[in-house]
Amino acid sequence: MSTSILEQLKKKKEPLDFQKVQILLPGQIEITTKIEIKKDTDHDAISFREKLKKRKQVQPITRLSVIEPEEESVKSLKKRKVKKIKRKKSYVLGVKDGKTIIKKQKSIPGDIGLVQELSDEAVEFDDIPIKERLPKQESVPDITIKGPPYYMANKQVFSKFIDTVFKKYEKELDGKNPVTCDSLEATKKGAFSLLIHQKIIKEYMNVYSPYRGLLLYHGLGAGKTCASIAIAEGLKFNKKIIVMTPASLKKNYVEELKICGDPLWRLNQHWEWIPYNKLNTVQLKELSALLSLNVDTGNRGEWTMKKNKGLYLVNTKKKPNYEEMNNNEKQQLNKQIEAQIMYKYQFISYNGLRKAKLLSLETEAYEETGNKNIFNNKVIIIDEAHNFISRIVNKLKSKDKKQLSLKLYNYLKEAINCRIVFLTGTPIINYPNEISILFNILRGNIKTFKFSIIQHQSKLDEEMIQTYLKDVGIEDYISYKGVKRGQSNELKITRNPFHFINNKKLQKIFDIKSSIDDELFKKMIIDSLENKGISIKYSGMDTNTVLPDNIDEFKKNFIDSTDSEKKGQLINPIKFKRRILGLTSYFRSASEQLLPKLGTIREIKIPMSHHQLDIYEKARSSERSEAKRNAKKRMKDVHAETSSSYRIFSRLFCNFVFPDGLERPMPDKYGTIEDAVNSGNINEDLIDATNIDEQIEKTGSDFDLDDARVLKKNINDMGSTYSDRIAESIDKLKEGIVIEDTGKRILPLKVNGDLQNCSPKFFKLYQILKENPTGLHLIYSQFRSLEGIELIKTILEENGYAHFDIKKNINGEWKLNISENDLGKKMFCLYTGKEEDDKKEVIRNIFNSDWKKIDINLATELKKIYDNNHRGGIVQIMMITSSGAEGITLKNVRHVHLIEPYWHPVRTEQVIGRARRICSHQDLTDDERDVSVYLYLMTYSEELMGLLTKDCKENDKSKIEYGGKKKVLTTDEALWEISQIKQKTNKSILNAMKESSIDCTVHSKTSGENLKCFKFNTTDFKKWSYIPDWDHPDEDDETFKRNRTQTSFKWKKWKNPNDGKEFAVTKNKDKSKPDIIMILYDLDDARRDITNEMGVVKKIQGKAKIIYKEFHS
Repeated sequence: MSTSILEQLKKKKEPLDFQKVQILLPGQIEITTKIEIKKDTDHDAISFREKLKKRKQVQPITRLSVIEPEEESVKSLKKRKVKKIKRKKSYVLGVKDGKTIIKKQKSIPGDIGLVQELSDEAVEFDDIPIKERLPKQESVPDITIKGPPYYMANKQVFSKFIDTVFKKYEKELDGKNPVTCDSLEATKKGAFSLLIHQKIIKEYMNVYSPYRGLLLYHGLGAGKTCASIAIAEGLKFNKKIIVMTPASLKKNYVEELKICGDPLWRLNQHWEWIPYNKLNTVQLKELSALLSLNVDTGNRGEWTMKKNKGLYLVNTKKKPNYEEMNNNEKQQLNKQIEAQIMYKYQFISYNGLRKAKLLSLETEAYEETGNKNIFNNKVIIIDEAHNFISRIVNKLKSKDKKQLSLKLYNYLKEAINCRIVFLTGTPIINYPNEISILFNILRGNIKTFKFSIIQHQSKLDEEMIQTYLKDVGIEDYISYKGVKRGQSNELKITRNPFHFINNKKLQKIFDIKSSIDDELFKKMIIDSLENKGISIKYSGMDTNTVLPDNIDEFKKNFIDSTDSEKKGQLINPIKFKRRILGLTSYFRSASEQLLPKLGTIREIKIPMSHHQLDIYEKARSSERSEAKRNAKKRMKDVHAETSSSYRIFSRLFCNFVFPDGLERPMPDKYGTIEDAVNSGNINEDLIDATNIDEQIEKTGSDFDLDDARVLKKNINDMGSTYSDRIAESIDKLKEGIVIEDTGKRILPLKVNGDLQNCSPKFFKLYQILKENPTGLHLIYSQFRSLEGIELIKTILEENGYAHFDIKKNINGEWKLNISENDLGKKMFCLYTGKEEDDKKEVIRNIFNSDWKKIDINLATELKKIYDNNHRGGIVQIMMITSSGAEGITLKNVRHVHLIEPYWHPVRTEQVIGRARRICSHQDLTDDERDVSVYLYLMTYSEELMGLLTKDCKENDKSKIEYGGKKKVLTTDEALWEISQIKQKTNKSILNAMKESSIDCTVHSKTSGENLKCFKFNTTDFKKWSYIPDWDHPDEDDETFKRNRTQTSFKWKKWKNPNDGKEFAVTKNKDKSKPDIIMILYDLDDARRDITNEMGVVKKIQGKAKIIYKEFHS
């Protein structure tokens, strides 16, 4: 066994004399670049990939390090050649004057300077060369070679091409074992590997493909985050990565990177501590380069090996030991890995971004590329994309076009040479044009270059122009309608994505040498046509988007506005699918059968009390008056009535009204309900006294950090004592009210008192809780204080329930905080915006019976009360607000209570989704694995209907007819109706997205949704699936159907006797090709009336042979 470097260093050696050397530096060499655009020959994508697998892996770049010769061999110092240091990575930053700007990766701060070469074997720890200790890395794609050919999504042949590429995954799915909770748990504990749906999207968004963006519309438990990481890890070798998340979810994404990111970041390995003072210069250099860790930066805030006094190093030769490490060691290791992650990934919190920070990012981008777009030449991953999109849609009509959300929207659309990945299970939240914004970003701006053809000598048409422009090699869509000679006419052309050239079949091929900017592209078009005797000049550029982002335009083009049964549904569905083709990956779930059963939502309709109606109707009268005054400013459909100030007081009064003798506290600035309604400023957050930070960070917020000044003014308008007065009013409600005239004592919070009069809704909630004493309950309200969770909490306390609470002892350990009087009572806990984050998480783990995740002493205390909390033995009820409606996972919940409806269906789905997770009910018996949902709606009894005002009867009618006529609805009922109409719209849009997804064919058999995957019945690679302008008349469905060639065919099933493959076949009817016996079609497609020709059976030299077409796999 060779002696290690550490042992060698113990031997003292005589230092060698310095030798003077002369360094000759060559003068500046002028480099001229000639761009050659070559047409590639036909190229099969699948065979190309197989060749890549056989290529020898490029040996890692040998790093230069200090070499110290053995004492015995030092007789004379020989000259050695010093190689240039090659950086591991470089980034394409942009184009200037037609030339690509390539920036080499910055040196890691603290790197040692230029040193001599040392073999990998010489850098070792415990006699193991360092690179043998580390996990195997993914091979780096060779971007110097040309890639395989791809069809763009604007070609009708795209869908057949992509189906052929993914055909192998269909076969993989056929032989897959069913997923169980045990198999999922085993997968989590074992080595991470990509699932089939994750492999698909990684292959689709690879270095060589021309596809700009992709929405991962994946269901519950599908691993969206790991899928996005797979894309990023495959592209990180030549692009920087930006991850945009809500501030609260950054940590979650980082934790996922430790599971499915770079193998060096995975926790479940064998880790060995290497002290800093035991490392020599050579080892520091090598570790710094291999692990992307700083040696020493001098920056206090940054993690460095020196500051950490060493580092943890993986040893793949030994069994994992992470679980055996103590908490301090785990914490230290996690900080080290997070330092590695932050070197590769840049995180931006889109709900925590200020203009000053964006300006800093713009400045950095400009210094690098000469363009301030921060997304150029990047991989951008946007988590919880629906929240990001909602911030944009809420600002679209703003007069201030410099709003942060709008700047980000425009930068993302305009970004060049980028890849964008959106993650969401709910692509639409509130407005249908949210989907336009999403797809406009993914597709990017469609730039159409316009030229005026002034003069030409012969007949000129579109096909001739295409022939003349072949040598340009990066042209894409071409439109030209010829006119008489000598007359000017417009030629429209779009270009290929950056670094992609055409082959003979107009497929796109990656070529790093093709770095043509827009100016050079225009010049090449003009030069090519002028060389053919055509007089031409550039006349400008149109910038189109794939869909209209203006809500009125979107509804006009895509939403049925009639009063028929189709009201609210998608119109022009073919146009919609064509334009979004190639932008969605849809995967429902690999394990939906592991979800608890869910019945239909039970609508609990509760008649108002007379006392409640009196107060409710006064509020509605003010709201109707305010709505009439502002009618001109608002749309006249369901999407107008969706702001957080909509019917705010009548919504509150459907929940609870104050008794006679006590008035609801009002904001200082507004003495009465009428004043508050007329101001138009009162919304859910203000009425709940929500602080500024919560308003900015909450789901679907309109606000950025730079809006804090406006928010502060709004809060100041509420008055400094408003919160205190809310608390005082709750205390008075608990004490009860004594009516002076009669001396009667009113107990508005007591079930046996006046609760049914002040809140028939909360009275009914209490009854249902008592009717279901076993099993966990989840209560959701949009309101947190009065009329919401705080009041429900107080009502439960006043009627025999206790608040489950914990606190820290002097050692910082959590312990129970429950009085002796409350032990034995049914208990509830809170998960709202008021509690500390760490406290909320401990309470959630207690509720879920995940007691291994809490302090052992606290778990011991709990077990003295009950063995677990599967059925509510410790805490039966959890109450949440909107802050808890997204992102948390609960277990064993049997009952979900929705205290009020919301104006969009996604909120309802999100709340139910907290209680209904993959394997969430595994600890319960089979008959307990279900979830019941209750929606509480106030309504009018027949008696109260006769007491309603004329104004109410005429202006509070439903939007749709019930039994042939419209009904008078309460605010609860009106919001629920709006939500259901929107659900119809959302469902039709989402269904179109599913059917046009890139992996529809792969997953349609197992999704159980009866999807009809969208395809074109053509193999003509010249036909377009869509054109740049969404408003063009030819894009509408009726025009498209008239222009489309309809084909129908009768087929029979045929099995290839050689390999057993099955096809649909037809006899050859073409007499000019007598050697062809029959034509083969894809069998699955034929069953869906799609003619996807796969090949022919042909007679060659007297024998029948199968000749497959290009796309067959």
